[in-house]
Amino acid sequence: MDRLNLIDYTISARLFRKDIPFYALIAGAMRKASSENITKLREMFPGIYDDLLARYNARGSVLPDDKFGDLDEALEKAEKIANGYLND
Repeated sequence: MDRLNLIDYTISARLFRKDIPFYALIAGAMRKASSENITKLREMFPGIYDDLLARYNARGSVLPDDKFGDLDEALEKAEKIANGYLND
């Protein structure tokens, strides 16, 4: 599919109103992409792809260069922030 149907457009408008961060949207698109589309996204956003893959494979999605205090507190904070974007 290389065109935007009405349903996808409506969903995109809802995502826009939620003000979801751009790179979160790109990472989400990468998770859902077909093999053809992931190739395109990877070419356009190689750093995001590398981080997504690294976090996917890392324990707790935490990378060695992440800077924060207590891991449990950081994960809880990340969940709260994500919930703030995604809850209606």
